[in-house]
Amino acid sequence: MRKRYEVIMEHITVTDEMRRRILANIQSPASPRCGRPTVRKMLAAAACLVLILAGAALLPRSFTEETVIPPVQTTPELTECASAGELSGAVGFPVSDLPVLPFEATEVSYLSLWGELAQIQYLGAEEQAVFRKSAGTGDNSGDYNRYETAKEISVRGNTVTLKGNGGYCLAVWSDGTYAYSLSLSFELPAEQWSELVAAVR
Repeated sequence: MRKRYEVIMEHITVTDEMRRRILANIQSPASPRCGRPTVRKMLAAAACLVLILAGAALLPRSFTEETVIPPVQTTPELTECASAGELSGAVGFPVSDLPVLPFEATEVSYLSLWGELAQIQYLGAEEQAVFRKSAGTGDNSGDYNRYETAKEISVRGNTVTLKGNGGYCLAVWSDGTYAYSLSLSFELPAEQWSELVAAVR
């Protein structure tokens, strides 16, 4: 190969005119053969390649790392009241104490939630009852536990849903204007629930 190259080069003659044109092309920045446009394209391509490689290096982290979004917590607007009468004024509808309880209450607290839901909590020695009333017909108990048993009973013309795990510890109902719920820290048979719900005014 070396000999063939030398033989070919021996037969190539560069005239003065050819030498002038070659030198002019090398020195002219506008010439497409000067190499500058090609260098610019190569530099641009190299820059693009760097960006692509950098992006590729970052992509696996973006897709594999779990993005932790803190849960949004809504704190209810609580207003503590001194009595059922004061609670009625806070929520804008009548609320009465429960006339019948399956235990002796030693402490009672009255709360208005958002000015829309009335809650009365009764505490005994070891027992607890939470009564809620609000405008509308939806379930206002705030109890989303899964129970083994559910039963519907009729009390004063209203359908009452009882929930529990053998006996029943939660009752939810509506009279068409207001929604009610009563939850206990222990279970009772359906018959006793009928008496409790019938006494609610």
